[in-house]
Amino acid sequence: MLERPPSPAFSWRGAGTFHFVLMGLALLVSSSFQGVARGEDPPGGVASAATEVSGETPGQNGVTGAGAAAHAGDVETSTRLLEEHRDKDKDKDKDKDKDKDKDKDKDEVEFFVVVAIVVFVVGVALLFHTVFMAGVCLMVRHLLNSLPEEHRQLEVRRVWWLLIPIFNLAWNFHVFPRLARSFGDCFRSQGSSDADGVLDLARGYCIVTVISVFDFGGMGVGRIVPILLLVLLMVKLFGLRRRIAEEDVVRPDETEKNEAPKLAPFPRRHDLDALRAGAMLLGIVLHAAISFMPGAEGGWAVHDTQQHEAFAVVLSVIHGFRLPLFFMVSGFFTAMLWRRRGLNALVVHRCKRILIPCLVGVATVIPMINHAGMLARVTAPQVQDEKRDEKRDEKRDEKRDEKRDGDPEDLADLLFVLYMVASYLPVFHHLWFLWYLCWLVVLFAFYAMAADARQWRGPPRWLIATPVRYLWLLPLTMVPQALMGLLPGASEFGPDTAIGFIPAPHILAYYSVFFGFGVLYFDCDDSDNQLGRWWWITLPITLCAVLPLALDFATGELGLREELVPSSYYRLFSVMLQAAFAWGMTFGLIGLCRSLLKRENRWIRYISDSSYWLYIAHLPLVLLAQTVVRTWPMPAWAKFSLVCVVVTGVLLVTYEYMVRYTLIGTMLNGKKTRPETVSDDLFRVDATG
Repeated sequence: MLERPPSPAFSWRGAGTFHFVLMGLALLVSSSFQGVARGEDPPGGVASAATEVSGETPGQNGVTGAGAAAHAGDVETSTRLLEEHRDKDKDKDKDKDKDKDKDKDKDEVEFFVVVAIVVFVVGVALLFHTVFMAGVCLMVRHLLNSLPEEHRQLEVRRVWWLLIPIFNLAWNFHVFPRLARSFGDCFRSQGSSDADGVLDLARGYCIVTVISVFDFGGMGVGRIVPILLLVLLMVKLFGLRRRIAEEDVVRPDETEKNEAPKLAPFPRRHDLDALRAGAMLLGIVLHAAISFMPGAEGGWAVHDTQQHEAFAVVLSVIHGFRLPLFFMVSGFFTAMLWRRRGLNALVVHRCKRILIPCLVGVATVIPMINHAGMLARVTAPQVQDEKRDEKRDEKRDEKRDEKRDGDPEDLADLLFVLYMVASYLPVFHHLWFLWYLCWLVVLFAFYAMAADARQWRGPPRWLIATPVRYLWLLPLTMVPQALMGLLPGASEFGPDTAIGFIPAPHILAYYSVFFGFGVLYFDCDDSDNQLGRWWWITLPITLCAVLPLALDFATGELGLREELVPSSYYRLFSVMLQAAFAWGMTFGLIGLCRSLLKRENRWIRYISDSSYWLYIAHLPLVLLAQTVVRTWPMPAWAKFSLVCVVVTGVLLVTYEYMVRYTLIGTMLNGKKTRPETVSDDLFRVDATG
């Protein structure tokens, strides 16, 4: 029997076992890579898996164990690299998601800002329209109440429908023609035809108002004409009303019902009249000095080649007391008018003398200022242009950086931006104080109603006319003064200036203190001149002691504050001294003028009457004069004096021949009659002799 030869080393059983081992290794490696690719933790080491399948240990087969260990190391490295790559991809995805969220938030904020700005602009326009038309309605109501009832063709309550925007364009055709026909009927009943032409003027105003809505030229000329026609119509109607009152057309019972009881006439304070005019005229000096002051490149159109630091001091001194004095005197005369004529007559008077001139000035004088400023910039010398371009580029970069860092992140920041736009966007320019005065008259009306209801005649006299007033005036003034100079670009000395549509609260509160003191001062009956009687002490102390310290604590120019108090007290002393300077100059100048102007002087009265016109119209001429002389090889003080004298002289000539006895003069100061000339007087003497 033949024997089977010996089996080889690799039997079928052994070959099958090795085959299965290799297949197991391949499957484990494949599953490991697939698990890593899916983000799963890899299974146990490949060598250990192979050992489990073959039933051998690494020591039993040296080749197989070493290869499995090496392969396991490669797998761990690949796994680590894949995990790092996966983490980087996740980080990139997170960054992309964050960028998308930021872009989405930014788009939402930008959309909200645009919507808020649109709503704000519409709201401001509606508020402006309401204030303007409310003043018109009050005047129309006053005109209707002056007519006998049988001649009225318009009900007073229907006048207030003019407050409705857009609808008032059509309602004008109902109100103003009927108002004109009412006056015409009244005068025709007296056998006069003087009021017949008013109807055509009223119709013309209504038609031009509708046409002005379609003035999209951007120059605003179409909107000026309706305002001028309205002023002309109101002046004509109030002139007719005055004639009706003089001819006693109104019934006595209606007069008692519509007019407030008249009190005893109060003596006119010619000294305060002159002070108010002086505060107006100092505005010309202040604006004429800016072009000669170093450091005013950002906020003024003209920059003279000859500049001096002294003009900055002059500007600070004038700015520190001029408007506080003006508002104090305005409060005094407001209270006088209220006590003499009543609240209704006061409101109508202030609308005619303050609100309408302010709005007409915005429509006429402000465009002239803008054009004069553009002319000054276009014709500036090349050297100035290069310097200005460099500074403009620097400021543009700074603003760009500030914009990047200061994007509104929440509602509070957005509201602050809207507040800045509303209060500081140049709308009124140098006429802003008239707008603030209108707001103060509104606040005063509430005070007057409360005082009339309680028959209150003011606080004790010693609280106003004696030096005790400093004990409550200084702390009260320091509260709004502490908020001055904190915004970028604000003046370091004196009150802030806001020329936007919405009054800045801290500025309105500041001037309310001075206006309110003027109101209380009138009621205290200072007939023996207690207020300001020590002017010969107050003025020297204020100018020689308070002013230098106030300037130094505000700016540090003199270097005195370092030796007096710690740096933490600089702001406190600055606020206190600035308030003391404003009140010291106010009381000192009141005492000085009262000692010098004890009776009326016709030249001072003429200057007082003309000062209103001079201030309203001076700024375009000042800019043009500064533009002409800015390159002249003359000392700065000589050019400054020349600008002041020429501008004031030109405006006085225009006041005498173009304003005083015309419609403009009636709007500003009331109707004045031109005196007869000397030749007329001689002719009358010759004819009668």
